[in-house]
Amino acid sequence: MWGIWHDDRLYVSIGTPALRQALADDPVITAHLGNGTDVVIVEGEVADVTLDGAIVAAYDEKYDWSYDVAGYGPLVVVAPSKILAWQAAGWAGRGSFRRSGTWRFTD
Repeated sequence: MWGIWHDDRLYVSIGTPALRQALADDPVITAHLGNGTDVVIVEGEVADVTLDGAIVAAYDEKYDWSYDVAGYGPLVVVAPSKILAWQAAGWAGRGSFRRSGTWRFTD
C-alpha cells in the first residue's frame, strides 16, 4: 500500500474498485509497511477521500511519481485510532528490538 502521513492522517492510494467498495461498506482498515524489521501498523477508519492538490503533490514527491487521479481515484484518508511500531535489531530481527511504541488517537 502506497501512502503518505500528513497532519495526523494517512493518505493511501487504493485503485481497486472492489476494495474501494468493501471499504465503503465497512470503513475499518489496517495498513502496514511491507517490511518485517521496521514495522508500522496503522489501525483506523476510512474518513474521507481527497483530491487536495497539496496532498497529491506530496505523494508524487515521495514516490517520484505522477499520481493519476482519473485512473486510480482519489486518495483515501485514514483516520488512525492506533499505531503500533517497532524496529528490530540484527539480521531479520534476530537481535531483539531497538525500539518500539504504541500511539492511540482520540477525538
